[in-house]
Amino acid sequence: MGFTYYRNNLWRMIFFMAGVSLLIFPLPEGAAATQEILEVYDPTGVMEISQIHAPRLDSLGSKTICELSNDTWQAHRVLPEIRKLLGEKYPSAKFIPYTEFPMGNPGIDSEKAADLIVKKGCQTVIIGNAG
Repeated sequence: MGFTYYRNNLWRMIFFMAGVSLLIFPLPEGAAATQEILEVYDPTGVMEISQIHAPRLDSLGSKTICELSNDTWQAHRVLPEIRKLLGEKYPSAKFIPYTEFPMGNPGIDSEKAADLIVKKGCQTVIIGNAG
């Protein structure tokens, strides 16, 4: 357990205590009609999951694997190395390199990239590289 664990629990405790204090010291009568609802950032990092990712594949063998690159952090070196290592482990896999898709954050987050992924028959996508 590192500092992050204790920090997150501290924030949870602060929010819990704030809620308890509202229960112990309720607002005066008539005040409820003037209340406003404020939405605030939750510093604990907890967030509601509204969309689940696709189920994981049982294997990469015989799959079409496409690469997308945001064109940072030496992606031109890392993605080919990942392709080589995965190709050794899954020789029946087919790879479509990142050079066949739009690059950069705006490029990979576009309808054009999504259309190409479907058109090329991608069954899974490797998105890289940090940044």
